[in-house]
Amino acid sequence: MQIQLGDGTTAEITSIENIDLDNEVVYFEGERLTEAGAEAVARDIAARHGRKGGRPPLAEETSRLGLRLPRELHERLRAAAHQAGISESELAREAIDDYLAKGA
Repeated sequence: MQIQLGDGTTAEITSIENIDLDNEVVYFEGERLTEAGAEAVARDIAARHGRKGGRPPLAEETSRLGLRLPRELHERLRAAAHQAGISESELAREAIDDYLAKGA
């Protein structure tokens, strides 16, 4: 898929990367793509292919945790998760589990 970047150039997208569409200027089909717009496109594609979308549930009951991180730490988390091929949430769960398993 080709996308138009804010500087007028185009780029071929062959994989999905973590891009903050509310801060990066990316055009899709002639319109600026935002996070909300990307979610709408994804829902539309999923509906056309008979899928509900969303992530599969975890195998066990879960609860939510809100967390604020310094920007630099968040960037390190994002990079490590990307390199590992997992979500930031999964990496954070694994790190917390490892820490607590050490008897903390």
